Amino acid sequence: MGVLSLRIDDELEQRFRTVIFERRGMRRGNLRASLEEAILDWVENRQILAANIALLKQLRKESDDRGQPAPVSETARGLVGKLQDLLRARRERPDRPPAASVPAA
Repeated sequence: MGVLSLRIDDELEQRFRTVIFERRGMRRGNLRASLEEAILDWVENRQILAANIALLKQLRKESDDRGQPAPVSETARGLVGKLQDLLRARRERPDRPPAASVPAA
């Protein structure tokens, strides 16, 4: 298990602790569990953002000179599938608010 030693803004720390107390109560391990959840959310959000950017770049690359969308390629379908997998994994995580859905290509 990793160990982090860091300093954060006092107000941010207090806000974080208040939310933890309101959501989980005052029990041993709640701060650690909430911090792990926050880090996991941050990482997942970056993965979803990267998948969205890759999909948009692919779709832009596939559009014709007049800006009309071209038929969706297998590459774009694969990127949509990857994005759907990331969102599905996020939804299936316990104690997780639902994520936005992605329409099928």
